[in-house]
Amino acid sequence: MVAAASSRGWGRGWPRDRSSEMRTVTAPSGARWDVHYDVAPILKRIVDEAERRGYRFQKGPRDVRDDWGYANRPISGTRVASEHSWGLAVDIDAQDYPQGQRRRVPPAWLIELFRSYRWEWGGNWSYADPMHFEFTGTRNDAKRMVAMLAGSPPVHVPPVVAPVPLPPKVLPVRSQISVGASGRLVEILQWELAYISGAQFPGEHGVYLGMVRDAVRNLGKILGKSWDGSYVGPDQWAAIDYLYLKGGHEPVVS
Repeated sequence: MVAAASSRGWGRGWPRDRSSEMRTVTAPSGARWDVHYDVAPILKRIVDEAERRGYRFQKGPRDVRDDWGYANRPISGTRVASEHSWGLAVDIDAQDYPQGQRRRVPPAWLIELFRSYRWEWGGNWSYADPMHFEFTGTRNDAKRMVAMLAGSPPVHVPPVVAPVPLPPKVLPVRSQISVGASGRLVEILQWELAYISGAQFPGEHGVYLGMVRDAVRNLGKILGKSWDGSYVGPDQWAAIDYLYLKGGHEPVVS
């Protein structure tokens, strides 16, 4: 498990009642979860994509809920607030994936889909909880991710010297760069990534190292692309420049 949500900028959980901060996310199949409004768009993207790929979340027989989200309670048998009490955890298809066993689990691709959006799966815990997924990011992480999903930039932009803009609505042709590269193209990449995703690169200004690789890979996950982050070629540049342009700025050149 990751650190409690209170240490990640989400405030207090149980016993505080946070029901007013919840929003209902409904899958195309009708399954639904009440979760915190800052992660609701992320969960909606996940369940819509899962059902587009052929998975169907179960609503449960008659009036029995098979899927849960917000619950103002501690972790069972403890006085520790559950991630459910912040609206940051969901249980899916509880009758199919009961606690305490590892044989009946969601498909691997569904677990990976959740993980790509920073939802940890409970099936690997010492006491397996294969129905359970929880958002592991900070509140700012969630807001940045939602801004990226919406195609709009987050409010905060790290202080980097702005490059010179191109003429309106022109997408530049960029050279491929990869891990280990340095120079102006890397500076431009860092500038645009900072604006569209909130990524920051302390100690790596103008150098393509681990933080740039992670930012490229994470952006690819949000966009549904299989980018490993080791390089930025024409496809990656086109997507990054497009998102930067969509945020109201022209792609930049050296």
